[in-house]
Order: sequence, then structure tokens, then C-alpha cells
Amino acid sequence: MSSYKSNLNPPFRSKFAEDIFNLKYRHEGAETWDQLASTLVTDVCGELLHKDDLWRLYEIIRDMKFIPGGRYLYYAGRPNKFFNNCYLLKAEEDTREDWADLSWKAESCLMTGGGIGCDYSIYRPAGAPIKLTGGTASGPIPKMNMINEIGRRVMQGGSRRSAIYASLNWRHGDIQDFLIAKDWQNMPVAGTNKSLWDIKQADFNFPAPLDQTNISVNYDDEWLMQYFADDDLDSVFIENVYQAMRTAEPGFSFNFFDKEDETLRNACTEVTSADDSDVCNLGSINLGRVDDIREMAKEGTDIFIDEHYARLSGGCSEECQPNFGIDDGEDTNRIPALNAV
Repeated sequence: MSSYKSNLNPPFRSKFAEDIFNLKYRHEGAETWDQLASTLVTDVCGELLHKDDLWRLYEIIRDMKFIPGGRYLYYAGRPNKFFNNCYLLKAEEDTREDWADLSWKAESCLMTGGGIGCDYSIYRPAGAPIKLTGGTASGPIPKMNMINEIGRRVMQGGSRRSAIYASLNWRHGDIQDFLIAKDWQNMPVAGTNKSLWDIKQADFNFPAPLDQTNISVNYDDEWLMQYFADDDLDSVFIENVYQAMRTAEPGFSFNFFDKEDETLRNACTEVTSADDSDVCNLGSINLGRVDDIREMAKEGTDIFIDEHYARLSGGCSEECQPNFGIDDGEDTNRIPALNAV
């Protein structure tokens, strides 16, 4: 364990961690981590929890056993509050109005410090005819780059670079271009004998296509059924694998059966939804600070640990019991233990 000691912020185990706190989250009224924990609990939960629960939550955050999402840490105690970490945006229709509306939504969300995620599959491919004007469509990739550029120019909440997610269905007419949209190694830079990848290695902030954006290909039921029927992988998936191995992108977004419409993702992709009213508010349990799972239980809740399970008791009705695929004959009032001993 690190021997780093801080008189101002005792919980921090490294100067690097303390520097992040000082740079991103410290502000008047929250000069130390324990002050921030107190301000956060009071600000967010002060009217929702009993004072004993407020104190318990404060202790857990103060001791860094649970760390709320960054937007909670940033906005706690500030006059204007935007606690959502990430927003799911939906391209509703392939129209000029929707293009403009999506840009406005993206900029509004990014300026609060929240990340954004959007699926662009509804937009027609590049070159498709536009009946109203007689022109041709630009396709979804230029729109992704427009949002990417907004992210480059907007420092999220004044404190961090933008977090953006973009996806496209595997059958889309522009999928081949999407697969190589971040293949910077094959993008020469004019006036040099270097690729965009080479330039980015020397200067991380040098502009590049979709460099603020994580991208993924959406695979649906039709793709899955085709795989089972052909007993072979299609060319899109194979190229996806190849590019992911070379450049780490695009990623893979599998949306099957009752989840087929859940193509929206937050920037870190933990949250999936078909509804753009969903947001990401995830925090982190810091297992490095938790010696025993019982520390995280609400007072009055008994936790019994055996070789495989943690058993929870203390008032949960039969309707709220989780079922993790346990056979009907087994006790369903059991969940897998985090650190069963």
C-alpha cells in the first residue's frame, strides 16, 4: 500500500489521486474530500433520507467505499446542478429538423458535463436522393463528425473532455465506411510523410475523425439468425473484428430478442435503452476499501455468507426477490456474493 500522506485530504493514497480531486472537484465549501462528501450527501439526499441513513451514507463516501459519479462530485454544493453522468440521445427521423435538433441536444448535454450516446442508423446512407431539394444525402458519418467537433470545442462543464458514443447498424449502406472511420493509420496527413496515427502519437490533441467518440456496430436478430442459418460469419463482422484488433474500434453492440430495440448507449456503454429519457448515474463500489461486504449493508439487514452466496434478509418482499436463473427448487433469496469466504 502507498505510504502517501496528505494533511488536507487523508483518504487519498497517492498524489495523483489528490491532484485529480483538486483539479476537477474541489471548490468553495468543499475544500477537502470529507467536506465534499458531506456537501454531496446533504445536497442530493438531505430531503430523502433519515438522518441516520444520511450519516451512514456520508461515512461510506468519506471513506471512499462508494464513490458517486463524477457529475455528483462536481456539482454538489454548486448553485446550478446537473447530476447526470451521461445522456442517451435518439435520432428520431432523417430530416433537416432532426439533424439540427440532435446537434442542439448534444451541445446542451455536453455543456453540463454529461456524456452522450446516439445511434445513427435511421439516417439514410451517403448519396441517397433527397426528394425535397433534388440533392443527395450526406449520410450519418458526417453527422457523427459534427457532433464530435461539438465535443472537441465544448469542455464538458468546464472540467473534462467530452465523452461521446456513436453506433450504426450492420446493414446500413455506409457500414463499410463506418468500419474504417477511425483507421487513422491509413489516413495520410497532407504535407508530411506521416499518417494521422503518427501525428496523434506525438500530439494527442491533434484533431482526427471521431477522436472524441467511441464507435460500435449494432448487431440485431437478423444478423444472429443469418449466422445460425449460414453457420458462418458475415464479411461485416469479420472486418469489424479486424479493425477492432488493429485500432480497438469499432466495438460490438449486440441487441437480440427483447433487447433488439435497445440500441442507445451511454458513452461508457453500461446503460442500454430504446428510450432517450434514460440517463447514466452510475457510481463505483471501491472494493479496495471494503474489507467485508457487511460494511455496505444497511443497518438492521443481516447478511449470511457461505461458500457461494450472500443471503440477504431484512424486509424484502417475495415480489422483490431477485432470480438469477436459480432452479425453482432452490432458495431464490440468494444473490452471488462479491467476496464470499
